[in-house]
Amino acid sequence: MRILSFLLFISSFSFAQSQNSANLLIDRAPCTFEMTVEQLTSKKLNFKCEELFGNDSFGIENFRIKFRGKASIPVEGNTLNADSNILAKKLKAGDYVTIFHVENLIVDGNKSQEYKTLHIKIIEP
Repeated sequence: MRILSFLLFISSFSFAQSQNSANLLIDRAPCTFEMTVEQLTSKKLNFKCEELFGNDSFGIENFRIKFRGKASIPVEGNTLNADSNILAKKLKAGDYVTIFHVENLIVDGNKSQEYKTLHIKIIEP
């Protein structure tokens, strides 16, 4: 009986985890953005993806950034702060960064809240 209860607990936990992962993907941008470290640490972050906004570039405001193995860092505005800038400069080609809880996407001066999560792949150090 204990084994059966344990198996039911594990299966319900696994289902809950998959539901949480699915919810994160709902508001995730449909592409992985490829950027250089220089582009990521530039004065103003700009993104472009064929599937989004008629291929217009867009900016972001107020977000959290996550580097592998580090705690997420809150960022106000549209440029990396000192803490995230230091970590970004240590990135190598092939590393991934996640920007999430994006408060606003800015397209042609208009604010949108369509996507909350952006995945970035570093293509050059």
